[in-house]
Amino acid sequence: MSSTSSLERDFVSFLIITATIYLRVGVATLKQLLFALERQWTLVHSKLFLWFIFAEQSSIEHYRKDFNFEFAWLKKKP
Repeated sequence: MSSTSSLERDFVSFLIITATIYLRVGVATLKQLLFALERQWTLVHSKLFLWFIFAEQSSIEHYRKDFNFEFAWLKKKP
């Protein structure tokens, strides 16, 4: 539930900042964002990929998941 309210708060903050920039400077931030993504898509793609790898690795360490595929329970004999 807290992640939903956090997401909503972040989205509202983004809208307020976007409106403020548009009213004070006259720059459409969505157009600016799309221009940057169009020109720098390889950089954005690589950073998102690295962020995903880092986030996944952190969750593996946090939850102590073992991915070495040495299944001790298969080796135990009754």
